[in-house]
Amino acid sequence: MKNRKGFDVMKNRKKVTAYFVILSMLLPVAKVEVRASEDARIVQVNDCLEISDIVNDNWEEDFFVQKTLDNSSESVGEFLDGQDDDAIFEIEEKGDELEVTAPYQTKRLIVESGDLQEFYGAETVYYNEKMNETYLQFATEEDTKNAYEHLTAQYGEGFCFVDEVFCIDKAICDIDSEDSYYSWGVGYMGMDVLKNQAKDRTDLSAVKVAVIDTGIDEFNFMFKDRVITSDSYNIAAGNGNVKDEHGHGTHVSGTIVDATPGNVQIMSLKVGNSLGLSTTSFLRTAIQYAVENNANVVNISMGMFDTSGRPMTAYDTAIQAAYNKGIPICVAAGNDSVDAKYTYPACNPQTLTVSALGKSGKLATYSNRGNVIDFTAPGSGIVSACNGGTTVDMDGTSMAAPHITAAAAYMKMLKPDLTVEGVYNELKKYCLDLGDTGKDTLYGWGCPNLKSLFQNGIVGGVTGSGTDQDENNAANTASRQLGRPVLQTVSNVKSGIKIQWSGVKDCTGYSLYRRNGNGKYARIAALNRSAASYTDKKAADGKKYTYAVKACLNKDEGAFSNEKQTIRISQPKITKIVKKSKKSITVKWLKKKGVSGYQVQYSKKKNFSKAKSKKFSGKKISAGFKKLSKGKYHIRVRAWSKGGSGKVYSAWSSTKHVRII
Repeated sequence: MKNRKGFDVMKNRKKVTAYFVILSMLLPVAKVEVRASEDARIVQVNDCLEISDIVNDNWEEDFFVQKTLDNSSESVGEFLDGQDDDAIFEIEEKGDELEVTAPYQTKRLIVESGDLQEFYGAETVYYNEKMNETYLQFATEEDTKNAYEHLTAQYGEGFCFVDEVFCIDKAICDIDSEDSYYSWGVGYMGMDVLKNQAKDRTDLSAVKVAVIDTGIDEFNFMFKDRVITSDSYNIAAGNGNVKDEHGHGTHVSGTIVDATPGNVQIMSLKVGNSLGLSTTSFLRTAIQYAVENNANVVNISMGMFDTSGRPMTAYDTAIQAAYNKGIPICVAAGNDSVDAKYTYPACNPQTLTVSALGKSGKLATYSNRGNVIDFTAPGSGIVSACNGGTTVDMDGTSMAAPHITAAAAYMKMLKPDLTVEGVYNELKKYCLDLGDTGKDTLYGWGCPNLKSLFQNGIVGGVTGSGTDQDENNAANTASRQLGRPVLQTVSNVKSGIKIQWSGVKDCTGYSLYRRNGNGKYARIAALNRSAASYTDKKAADGKKYTYAVKACLNKDEGAFSNEKQTIRISQPKITKIVKKSKKSITVKWLKKKGVSGYQVQYSKKKNFSKAKSKKFSGKKISAGFKKLSKGKYHIRVRAWSKGGSGKVYSAWSSTKHVRII
């Protein structure tokens, strides 16, 4: 999903109000209300495949990722005339063009909770007790958007997700190849040597590699005599037909097969259609399925790109389950030539994120980069299987990731119980350092060359080992033995900034780090092993902070988690509620310096379910509300500011009450 600096556009024939401007033109937006949900149908589901069926039943052929329009009111008008009346779009200016997305088109939300007290107008509620998650299916995009705003206010943006449509890989080149060889990366990484040596070995374990993609053309000659497992599944259609109608998944699977011996089996999990489109729920379900069906390694050559600042955590629970089970997930970094921290799930610290090399041995120009890069691998001019039984030459980090997946499979065939950190550190040990000494933002630790892996074997326990220098470094030892926590949310609360994270096994505690503005990280708290959150009560109002956490093993610390940035905004204070007439009131609050705006919410429900809200500029210190019906109203206000990664909200003010007679 692209940058959300645009705005919402909604069509409605009955009641229209204009409230924003783009390029000096007004576009209509309907007033909306959250419908009552007393008639919601509640369905209990028992496994991830039932979720797959539900999503597939609600798939529409006209779903899209983004459309490009001319930068004119006429072009936008023509586009809107052809859309459904209740459709909601986000439009971003890109030079002379406009990029249009439809984030709520699936009319579905995912909430990581099994205890929702309110369904906010959902037609059907699907509760998966096993995964402690709830899927809400709505009748309109309008209802979906409003429910999302209310649920994120209640549960946090890190636990409620829009089921968005995304493109599996929008930056690959399909060029017919006349060469007789397959991936040059196989030889570059020494896996041709290992594949040949494996023929004479009887001690190698079978390895099941889950390829989450567009399916597979299993009749391609590259898959001859290779097991495509019987538990391969079409998540997007809810059946066992994994025939590839796009070609991306076949190419990725072909690279893994090209690099590995016959004991490596392919579990094809199809999440994309013939256009290469998928959804959040398909990918989330596929990861869950791979874990439940005992995959040994997972390849994800896809992702979502989003610079809006919204938390990207929709797959974190499933990734954590894989991590806990010792299943490495190898992920493409993305092909936008930007920081991969904006690409998900590449930015998740428990995945192995892969950038792409060109044939020159340098980083490919299209490849994403940044601190989240773990390894690099050949990604340009990669020849592999394609639909129709032949081969094709493709470019992309999608092509680089399966090389690292194949390398991880070699680790697992030697030592099946190797942990994710063990795989990580074994790969690290064999890396050719291609950039700055140590880990860098282009190549991570570098590109592994495994030609001596069988000769050396894997020595020691399940965690592997690093370089000689690392062996003498206590901090790096802890890093190899401990997983990296996942920072879930950083949000303003009444007493400060609250930081929440997912823990790791076998640690003795956590160290929380904070960076003030653009300064350096400093540790602000040492916490026990049971801690999963901390409130920074010393954060100063209006200041920007970045947080990260490390797991500890006694006095040693592991690797940094992902980082999250916010601005400290203390909660506003309502000073007075004035009755202007029988059915109207004015709410007044103390002005806060430096904020961009305020949001006022009012409801007859004490828990603010079915609440209505209005937003005002940072210059306002009061707001009027008219045509209120009889009853007691609960009213609260919060402030917001524009941070480097999107809007940052304060905690809600204390609730005030007024009765309309």
